[in-house]
Amino acid sequence: MSDYNRAARLYWSATVATGALTGVWAFYQCLAFNSTQWMGFLALVCMVLLTGWYPIRIPGTTASVTVGDTFVFLSVLLLNVPAAIMLGVVDTFICTCRTTKRAATRLGAAAIMSLTIFVSGSAFNYALALGPRLKSLPLKMTPSLPVETLLIGLILMTVAQYLLNGLAVSAMYALRNHRSLWGFWREGHLWTILSFITSAICAALLYGAINKFGLVYVLPSVAIMAATYTTYKIYFERLNSKTHEASEMSRLHLATVEALATAIDAKDQTTHCHVRRVQIFAAGMGRVFGLSEREIEALKAGALLHDIGKLAVPDHILNKPGRLTSAEFEKMKVHTIVGAEILSRVDFPYPVVPIVRHHHEQWDGQGYPDGLKGEQIPMTARILSIVDCFDSVREDRPYRRGMTRDEAIALLLRGSGVHFDPKVVELFLENLSRFEAEIAALGLEHRGGAADESKAGALTEADMMQNSFNAGSLMAYDQIKNAHREVYALYEIARTFGSSLNIEDTVSILVNKVGHVVPFDTCVVYLHDELKAYATAAHVAGKNAEAFKHRCVAPGEGVTGFALANRRSI
Repeated sequence: MSDYNRAARLYWSATVATGALTGVWAFYQCLAFNSTQWMGFLALVCMVLLTGWYPIRIPGTTASVTVGDTFVFLSVLLLNVPAAIMLGVVDTFICTCRTTKRAATRLGAAAIMSLTIFVSGSAFNYALALGPRLKSLPLKMTPSLPVETLLIGLILMTVAQYLLNGLAVSAMYALRNHRSLWGFWREGHLWTILSFITSAICAALLYGAINKFGLVYVLPSVAIMAATYTTYKIYFERLNSKTHEASEMSRLHLATVEALATAIDAKDQTTHCHVRRVQIFAAGMGRVFGLSEREIEALKAGALLHDIGKLAVPDHILNKPGRLTSAEFEKMKVHTIVGAEILSRVDFPYPVVPIVRHHHEQWDGQGYPDGLKGEQIPMTARILSIVDCFDSVREDRPYRRGMTRDEAIALLLRGSGVHFDPKVVELFLENLSRFEAEIAALGLEHRGGAADESKAGALTEADMMQNSFNAGSLMAYDQIKNAHREVYALYEIARTFGSSLNIEDTVSILVNKVGHVVPFDTCVVYLHDELKAYATAAHVAGKNAEAFKHRCVAPGEGVTGFALANRRSI
């Protein structure tokens, strides 16, 4: 249970303990059965064992169904709640043995089934107690019930079982995965109502057949149920195959988007894996807010592509080692509109364009491009705005150092209610540690000298394997980045010569930038004095700097002197 957080463990422990007590009570009640009841109970157990080994997985959900639900409902009608609880536990255990290897999941599922059958069966008995023609409870193989009483009881039991079972299971997964209960239930259990209705109808038909014709005449009904079950299984298997194909296409689609986004991210010399971190932050926040799967997928794609419009921004602005002028900033703002226009031509199955267009809108309405305010800004764009800002300010820039984690958090708090949605800021900071752990596990954390070195010794073997896996993709990223580094360095050199720095500072910055284009062990910059007719070392960097520091070179003396005398490079 290492992946269970504290809340999930408490919920699991309480559920298992209560379910175990309910199961013990049910077993004790079953000991009082007479021989006829035992024969009926064992027959139902055999049917549950037979059908429980072949659960049907519902495509696109975590739910599965078996014909065993029919016999659980039937046992409530024939033998009452304790027998149904025992059958439900057996059916659940058999089913989970085929679908999971985790003992905690098996115990939790069996406990939930025990509790939900107890409640739904009690609801059925309550409906019977209100019936005008029934004088005693439990039924225990009594003559057939009035139709209206039977229908009301079955409807009440079916609805109770459907709601309680779905919500109880969803609560467990929601606590484990930090997702909303409603979102998980909607995705995994909403449509299971059909299986419960089918099971209730089959149970009612079998109950009527047993009371009217006897057990022998039920066998044809079982054959019909088996045929129906086989039909369902074939249908769902085909549907599963189509769902898998669609999932693979979606995965390839997102992989293509990610490759494009990585190339765009690499073009920006001041970022490193920025879009990948933003994607993890954004998707995590989408789950925290209980957004639909379509919206979460839109966040994943939007996080990768939110800066695609920077293709229309000149490199000298994009990589400017200083603050932008008003005119330059206006050109930079175009990237939101351009990005939205580019992506509007892609038929995304989820709303990506609003995220890209509005991720620079502000809570107070002072953002761009449309000046949206407050709730007018799409929730997905509000989420991306915050996580994008948090990650961006932690990157080093030529004109400032990257902020520390605490400084970036303080920036978000200052902007809460002004630039950012305060509720999103609050929940993002509450879940930040969890998101950062996920980023670190993928080897995508911010690069940072001493801090990274201090962590290196603590890496586990699993961390090293994951980092090795990511090395291939990061290598391509770095190659793209290096392809633009020379232009970026030359731009900065030209900008340095155009500034008002003194000669010493200019030469120092020049050497630093040259190192990005031409790696060296030692670099000496000589300045020629026309009056003295020789050159002196104005700046020395690298190995043996002291040996060159006071050296003078006359024209024609050595390689440097030859270049000086002939005005030619060697």
